[in-house]
Amino acid sequence: MASFRAPRPPRREATERTDRGAAALEFGLVAVVLLTLVIGIIQFSIWFWSFQVAEHAVREGARRYAVDPCNTSANNAVVRSRVGSAAAGRVGVARRFSDTNPPEAGDDVTVFVRFRVHQIGGGLVPTPRFIRQSATSRVEDVEDC
Repeated sequence: MASFRAPRPPRREATERTDRGAAALEFGLVAVVLLTLVIGIIQFSIWFWSFQVAEHAVREGARRYAVDPCNTSANNAVVRSRVGSAAAGRVGVARRFSDTNPPEAGDDVTVFVRFRVHQIGGGLVPTPRFIRQSATSRVEDVEDC
């Protein structure tokens, strides 16, 4: 009776083993660059979104102060609520009238907001850590001040 033997797999060349190692090394180098780029795009997107939110919040606050300049706590609360989750921590809100205190119709009111931006990637991509924004409006109505 004849015995059958499984065919022996061909011997690998030494170059095949080193090629796999080189491919893994190249992937590692490219992956670091690609990951840094993706994190940078996401971080810049978060910063830009926060910037737009701050801009909207101060415009809304300036409109509120133009109509009701004496209700400081409610107007500042509106600005803080408009900023919402764009801030990483406390939201600083301030207002300044141009000429007189108490304000009169025709004065300018400037509303300021400042807050820290969310950071991802441990600061791998340098973006500004704080957003500072301001908007000015003319006081239209001064009653009950």
